[in-house]
Amino acid sequence: MTESAQKTKVAKAKVVKARPARKGQLTKLLSRKTGATIPQMEKAFGWQPHTARAAISTLRKAGFPVERSDTDKGTVYRIVAKA
Repeated sequence: MTESAQKTKVAKAKVVKARPARKGQLTKLLSRKTGATIPQMEKAFGWQPHTARAAISTLRKAGFPVERSDTDKGTVYRIVAKA
């Protein structure tokens, strides 16, 4: 490989931007004042309902206080402030 080809390859590698981790995106979604429903999580991440529920369970196991409430919109999940 020529020197200019190597530089081009290195330059392209630096342009790639890292996408925020799903855990961070999910905590941001659930930290909203209104929280999030399973259909909203499905749309945001392209998940099936069981995957969204498993992700919530994983957050709970990691110590996040996730609150579940039934509303006219359906079940809403929200991360609440620790007391």
